[in-house]
Amino acid sequence: MIHRFLPSALCIFLSPLLAAQQGASVNIPKDTKIKLVSLERVSSKTAVRGTSVSFAIAEDVSIGGVLLLPAGTPVSGIVTKVVRGVAGKRPGFLRIRIREIDVAGNSPIRLTNSDPQYRQSRSDRFKEGSINTLETIGAVVLLPVELPMAIGMSAGDNSKPAGNDAVLPRCWSAEYWVTVSSPVEISSALKTGGPGNSTAQDSCVTGQEKPVIDWSASDWQVLEVE
Repeated sequence: MIHRFLPSALCIFLSPLLAAQQGASVNIPKDTKIKLVSLERVSSKTAVRGTSVSFAIAEDVSIGGVLLLPAGTPVSGIVTKVVRGVAGKRPGFLRIRIREIDVAGNSPIRLTNSDPQYRQSRSDRFKEGSINTLETIGAVVLLPVELPMAIGMSAGDNSKPAGNDAVLPRCWSAEYWVTVSSPVEISSALKTGGPGNSTAQDSCVTGQEKPVIDWSASDWQVLEVE
């Protein structure tokens, strides 16, 4: 009789502990690096402002040995500015914004593409601002000399812009960082990834597919992912 009721008693005793563990949350610290990868090709030829762009986390994010954001966790971007290329007149332009990760049952995890290693202190920004001011003053002083030279150089260049459209290739990757410490429930985080997640099996996430970049159409002057 005792052996018959022992498993039931253990389940009753352990259930609250398991539920508490599943409902536990772990903070993702500020400046945690998260690598993202694009899951679709976007062109300024067809995109419009407000178009949603699919991204995913490319590498597992673990804190203290706990997997919080598995590779394949979906991330959404949005087209905030688009300019179509016009042959012989102007190249296309495409700006896509990524600002947060939505994990079910949690507050959004805010992101920035500003590398904390290179962020300037307040004093550094002041020094740089002073230098830029001096450079601007110097440029104004030299303007009467530089302007005729610039006009002469441009007169000899009759080339026209190609007018190619800006393109975000599939499998394009970039690094982002968490802006503020954010709690994530372990149970909610684990639901977003894992072997059964089709996004996790995408060839961009697994690294089996590499981005095909046409630099004649896409470069840092016409493509911004922020």
